[in-house]
Amino acid sequence: ATFLSSIVFGVVHMTNPNSSLVSTVNIIITGMLLLAFGYILTGELAIPIGIHITWNFFMGNIYGFPVSGIDVSGVTLIAIQQNGPQVWTGGTFGPEAGLIGLVAMLLGGLLIALWVRGRYGRLELNEKLADFPGKPEKQIIQNEA
Repeated sequence: ATFLSSIVFGVVHMTNPNSSLVSTVNIIITGMLLLAFGYILTGELAIPIGIHITWNFFMGNIYGFPVSGIDVSGVTLIAIQQNGPQVWTGGTFGPEAGLIGLVAMLLGGLLIALWVRGRYGRLELNEKLADFPGKPEKQIIQNEA
C-alpha cells in the first residue's frame, strides 16, 4: 500500500510544470521515505502532513526555490539565484528533482527514525495499520463434547 500510494503521489506530480522522469521517481521516493515512513512508524498523519506543508512553504515562500515545478519566486522571503548542475539542483522543477533533494530525503528519514525512537522508545512498524477496520475479533471455537 505504501509503494502504490507513493506511485500515485509521484504520478500526480507529473502534471506539474517542468516535471520529468527523474522528478517523478524522486517524488515517489519522497512519498515512501519522508511521508509514509513517519506514518507507518506512528500511525499518525501529523508527521507526513507537517513535512509536506513545511517542505513546500520553506522551499518556496522562504527560500524561493521552485516547488514541484511551480515558480514561487515572486512571493519569497529570501531571494535566491539558483545555479549549478541540474542533476544536483533539480533545475526548474526544484530540489525534489535533484540529488540535493535525495540527500534531504535521506536525512529527513533518519531524523524521523531518531524522533520516533526518542518519543516512543522503540522503532518498529505500527502493526495496527495492517488490521482491517471491519475485521471481526478472533472468536474462540469451543468443541461440544
